[in-house]
Amino acid sequence: MKFSKYNLVFPAKGNCKYYLFNTLTHSIYYLDKELALAIMNNQLGAITPNIIKEFKENGIIIKDSANEAKILGYFYQKQKKQFDKTQFMISLTYGCNLGCDYCFEKDLEPLPMTRIDFSKVLNFVKKRILFHKNKKVEIHLFGGEPFLYPELAKEFIEKVNRFCNKHNKKFSFLVYTNGTCINKKALDWLKKASKKHILKYAQVTLDGPKLLHDARRHHKNNTGTFDKIIDTLIIFRKNNIKAVARINIDAKNWKSIPKLMNHLILKKLGSMPIGFGIIREMTEGCKNNKNVIKQKDLPRILKFLYKQAISKKLKLEIDPRFGYLYCSAFAESTYVVDPQGKLYKCAGLQGRKENQFGAGIFPSGSGGYSGRA
Repeated sequence: MKFSKYNLVFPAKGNCKYYLFNTLTHSIYYLDKELALAIMNNQLGAITPNIIKEFKENGIIIKDSANEAKILGYFYQKQKKQFDKTQFMISLTYGCNLGCDYCFEKDLEPLPMTRIDFSKVLNFVKKRILFHKNKKVEIHLFGGEPFLYPELAKEFIEKVNRFCNKHNKKFSFLVYTNGTCINKKALDWLKKASKKHILKYAQVTLDGPKLLHDARRHHKNNTGTFDKIIDTLIIFRKNNIKAVARINIDAKNWKSIPKLMNHLILKKLGSMPIGFGIIREMTEGCKNNKNVIKQKDLPRILKFLYKQAISKKLKLEIDPRFGYLYCSAFAESTYVVDPQGKLYKCAGLQGRKENQFGAGIFPSGSGGYSGRA
């Protein structure tokens, strides 16, 4: 027998207890110091038979012959090929009514998806839903700004929803919007989708308190958007439309985020979930932002932000999930489709020919596209 190489042991704050977490099996224990030291010092003989039995059942202690690297590889490939849902991020347009300084799509053709491409994309989505055989289907409406074309967005979602109902699939969708151009028709549609429990949430982005936000996230004539976005979030709250505020976090603005948190509370938006969008250099698109956070600084910054949010009793949009894929983009049943029907694996890679996979979407063919994920 031997200890798993994926065991992490670290002290609990404020007492003599320790945490044990296995990153492969996701087992977690709260230990006294004596047991923690036995694990850290590789002393199997110091552990009682009952505890050894339990540790073996949960992957803390393994057989001498066990190859954990192969086990990890197996779970990675299994999750890659058998992701729990079929997911599509659909960009209806690269166009946007804003002129944000850091936008990675600003140089792309701003036209909407044509009716011909709309039909091709819809056909592709239906075929891939049946091909993957997953019970859950999720659409992410992206852009540009999807609410520049609300009727197109509504039609696409309703047609996919009907198809899923016909084939006994559980359907849901998300929408990523800048929150500045949602008209009454779009609002009524989101209300109905919320009542039907198919809208998971609308995500709206903030870049910090008003002055900092408006300097970055503004209209093309440089007028600010902060007040309008806050008004939209209040309207969502009053109409029972779940919204999540994605707060962009970078090397320049993170210290000012508590001021934004206070403003959200002042506007009675404290019950709205918030999530931190960490700006780091993950794709070519991220390089448009000059204030990326260095990896070495990330733990300190996140600790500060989480402590602030918890102390202010804000709701954090954190899913306590475990997985073997770094990102859902690695799964074979996830797709990003741009307005021309070109396929990508990540929204941040859209619009760059070298990042496409396959040859795009076609109206015929068993899988609906040429190439594979």
